[in-house]
Amino acid sequence: MILGFDLRRLDPARIGLAQLCDGPRSPTFEQYAHNALCERQIPGTGELPVADFVAALPPHVVIGLEVPLGSLAAEGCTPLERARRLMDATREVLAGM
Repeated sequence: MILGFDLRRLDPARIGLAQLCDGPRSPTFEQYAHNALCERQIPGTGELPVADFVAALPPHVVIGLEVPLGSLAAEGCTPLERARRLMDATREVLAGM
């Protein structure tokens, strides 16, 4: 069960894509709105059960990363460096499964 919902109960044919990010388990509305638009957390750096979510997905599902990193961009971190950080952390989460 992932945050109160069991993905395994869905028809696998209905799931074609999943997007990963991380964040607080119980954000306030303000946090949720800000994170959705500007500042999600890199998988493995927040409180969400990212590895459990991925493990519950059917094997055919394409996984994308949806992680706006506005604060890093504002600090001058290049898009390539942000992508590297994101990929390295995501690989670490997936390797631990």
